[in-house]
Amino acid sequence: MDTKTLVVGQDVYICSIGVYIQKGKVVKITSSGVDVQTDNGLFHFDKDGKECNRNEAYGLPEWGPEWSLWELDDMPFMERTAFMEQAARDYEARRSEANRRPPR
Repeated sequence: MDTKTLVVGQDVYICSIGVYIQKGKVVKITSSGVDVQTDNGLFHFDKDGKECNRNEAYGLPEWGPEWSLWELDDMPFMERTAFMEQAARDYEARRSEANRRPPR
């Protein structure tokens, strides 16, 4: 994701390893990237949307951008929110259906 399109105060999602996701808010924009505040802390992302300073935050060695723990989500915030809400509804419908089936 190109961080040049972001603005301070904008809601964003950040993803890790394609399965973990959390909501955050852009709190600072610099020439080198953006800072995003989440319930779990402040994350620093470079201009390509890859987390930086991860070695300081997690005590990990610097492996390069391809090993970023967190990345800014490419999907627009409202679209991702709708996608996650639909997935939750689908899951709940399958769960309810499974509970209605008679035991074997």
